[in-house]
Amino acid sequence: MDTELDLTREGLEAENYAEDANKGTRFLNYIIDVVFFYIASLLVGLAIGAVVLMINPSSALFDEYDTPGENLIFQLISLVVYILYYTFFEYFNNGKTIAKIITKTRVVHEDASKSLDISTILGRSAARIVPFEAFSFLGSGDRGWHDRWSKTRVVKDR
Repeated sequence: MDTELDLTREGLEAENYAEDANKGTRFLNYIIDVVFFYIASLLVGLAIGAVVLMINPSSALFDEYDTPGENLIFQLISLVVYILYYTFFEYFNNGKTIAKIITKTRVVHEDASKSLDISTILGRSAARIVPFEAFSFLGSGDRGWHDRWSKTRVVKDR
């Protein structure tokens, strides 16, 4: 089965009526993606550590980082990995992260006549780091701020 979005007239009409994923599925997507984000972060951290040790074997990189500057660097790297995790998978995998593959859901543009482009996905991914964004699902509706701000929605895959 082809996983590309069908942008023919029939595909547009069908996409307009695609059923939104419910809050339970969205929460499961979040939990699964957080696990895979931590795995990706671990791999990035190991790669950075290996490169630093190859360049400078006596590096103190692995000492406890308790200075504000070192902590800030690790936090920024973590944010970049977080944004890249979602951007990479949703852009190069037709709107699907690992969790969305498992739960058979996908991200689509709320205007079905538009396809997902890199700026939409990057904006959606960056919006996730806004403080309290995860709580934006507690209100009515099944869309969080990152959905509304990027004009996207998560639907059940056909």
